Amino acid sequence: MVHELISGREFVLGSASPRRRDLLKIIGIEPLVIIANCEEQFEGDNSDEMVLANSQEKNIAVREKYKGQGIVLTADTVVKCDDKILGKPASPDEAAKHLQMLSGRMHEVKTGIVIFDNMNNNSQIGVETTRVFFNSLTAKEIDTYIATSEVFDKAGSYGIQGYASQFVSKIEGCYFNVVGLPIALFYNLIKGVLNDHQSAE
Repeated sequence: MVHELISGREFVLGSASPRRRDLLKIIGIEPLVIIANCEEQFEGDNSDEMVLANSQEKNIAVREKYKGQGIVLTADTVVKCDDKILGKPASPDEAAKHLQMLSGRMHEVKTGIVIFDNMNNNSQIGVETTRVFFNSLTAKEIDTYIATSEVFDKAGSYGIQGYASQFVSKIEGCYFNVVGLPIALFYNLIKGVLNDHQSAE
């Protein structure tokens, strides 16, 4: 398991997301948090390439701050609906527009992950996609949800693990990806980073 694989190594999470930190903790990792402070890009037609590019930029920024020999994880999550990319809302009005777009429809949640081993210069990248189906929402439901303030630091203006769980009829794929970190993909990438090192020895 992952906490055994990285035993004795410092692990750096390059994200301000409390959800990612909490997900790492449930699999036995207490990360050192270093925030990248990069401006995420939402341009281009290929959402997989975009989340990987954003995550790669964050990883480089964190490594410039972090001078240790640990493992650095960065991630970027977006919601894609009708070929439109929805990041975190800048205002209640933008959150309302996001939720109106998602109402009664299917959308995709995409997370790009970059893991870099500072000791050995090994890296692994990957993208996870989950399909999420929303029930139809009334204007009152949208307003009531926005009033909870749960929308403001989340891609697509909702958190599946919170109040918005009431809106989701089903998902196809990794639930943890929608929360913010696809754990199975993360585990496979960590194994790849460490196996590359072991193979080279």
